[in-house]
Amino acid sequence: MKNIALLFLVFAILLTFEKAKGEEYPIVKIRNWMTIIGRVKTTVDIHKTYHVFYAIPYATPPIGELRFKAPLPLQETGTNKVINSSYDGCVCVQLFPSEGGCEDCLYLNVYKPHFRAPSVLLPVMVWIHGGAYVYGDSKYTSYGPDFLINENVMVVTLNYRLGVFGFLSTEDDIAPGNYGIKDQVLALQWIHENIIYFGGNPDRVTLFGESAGSSSVSYLAQFPVTKGLFQGVIMESGTNLCPWSIQVQPLRNAQSLAKLLDINTTSPETMIDGLRKVDYETVQAAQELLFYKIVLLHGLDGLPLAPVLEPPSSGALITRGNYDLIKKGKFHKVPYLLGYNALEVNSPVVTAVIGEIYLSLMRYNFKPEEMVPIGLNIRGSEVMAKVTEMIRTYYFNDELIITSEKEMIKFLSETWFVRPITKSAQFYAQYAPAYFYVFSYVGRLGSGNSQEVGHSEELPYIWNIKGKNNATLEDLKVRHRMVKFWTNFAKFGNPTPFKDSSLDNVIWPTINTNDNFQYLDIGRTTNVSINPNWDSLTFWTNLFDDFQNPPYITY
Repeated sequence: MKNIALLFLVFAILLTFEKAKGEEYPIVKIRNWMTIIGRVKTTVDIHKTYHVFYAIPYATPPIGELRFKAPLPLQETGTNKVINSSYDGCVCVQLFPSEGGCEDCLYLNVYKPHFRAPSVLLPVMVWIHGGAYVYGDSKYTSYGPDFLINENVMVVTLNYRLGVFGFLSTEDDIAPGNYGIKDQVLALQWIHENIIYFGGNPDRVTLFGESAGSSSVSYLAQFPVTKGLFQGVIMESGTNLCPWSIQVQPLRNAQSLAKLLDINTTSPETMIDGLRKVDYETVQAAQELLFYKIVLLHGLDGLPLAPVLEPPSSGALITRGNYDLIKKGKFHKVPYLLGYNALEVNSPVVTAVIGEIYLSLMRYNFKPEEMVPIGLNIRGSEVMAKVTEMIRTYYFNDELIITSEKEMIKFLSETWFVRPITKSAQFYAQYAPAYFYVFSYVGRLGSGNSQEVGHSEELPYIWNIKGKNNATLEDLKVRHRMVKFWTNFAKFGNPTPFKDSSLDNVIWPTINTNDNFQYLDIGRTTNVSINPNWDSLTFWTNLFDDFQNPPYITY
């Protein structure tokens, strides 16, 4: 009788949908407690049929008393829950109030190629979006997986809490932080347990992300709790050695937010209790002011709302510096593919977030010591002065910094991306297969206004992104290569398991830690090269070797 009632319920729901003639709604049943109804789509280029299931809940809504707490799994009920997953869900609260968002946002999307042989379990690619930990989402218009789907892989995209909702911390057990990262962990556990019901292989999962999403992936690769949840890692333009990947003085930031909202800060308990009672739109508006205040005053200290070091506890994820962990091989020994774009900070995407730094560059003429990376942990004014002069001479040759925009872009690109990402790759390669790339192709799908490709400009060559549909024939060739590299890696743990004429017959080598640093330059053609940006990397390597002090956290 229960099965008959369920069929009638599903049928009734289907009748309420606005249904085009001949359109079908695929149905997936997870064990005996959740039925998910999706929709059928076709890829935008070759019209391959696939099933999409939007806005599947993977956690209890983190609202009310659950704000600033680790996520809770969904509670199974004795009755079947029917989910209409035919439309995109609400995104997580964003930095900017104009971009909206919801607190009830812990949902994921599953995209599955339509197979005639349902017994074939597909490789799964799980995407963590970027956005400086304060904005971004998993909507189809942001990350349409059409080109990946064409290569017969399953794709999962997910939301996680952002900004103060995802990363506020009092540096103690009252609000330990990293809720957004813990959301990602819970989503991975949900995928591991349930993706088989959609036809995905839980033992062939590749985790990939970009920028803050890539840094998140780097963190996820270190946690014991994620062991076995994925078998490969792709990191685009970010690792947790990047100086922006850790929050500096989180308690100060939490107190600043509370003061903006006129909340008592005499104790962490009082402060967090007060913040939980404020409606999320008001908190959202206040965090925008907080973000820009910290960026303006502490521009090179990292992002204002990012992962934090937690006090040790059973639920803590990040309790030690990343540098020591990666150097000692404390990460999952799976294949890694990582890299960066040719001139990361030469990008409207970056300047939209950190552009305010340029307004405050004048102070570096008077306080150039603020250019010294926090990862060096310099002690003593004499040493600080010496290191400052070395950096200033290398990049600016004693010219005024405010008049040296080109040099500042180079400095920021190498400080925030090139140096830490390359160092991460060197560490990974000591313990696992590691492939490195530099994306140098300047095409119409990127910003289209520069001779050097900037941050996030590789994304339209992997994803179907709204507004990025003006590809040239050359763009399409590069897109094919990027998609093929990424999906080959997802299928085989190797981006070039065999020679392929559409990939210029290149065989992408792993990093050889005993020889030159080999990498793939992805431009108009794909070429194996050695030692990217080696002059500046040698400068920074010598600087860190000579002056870095513990604790070693970033690089």
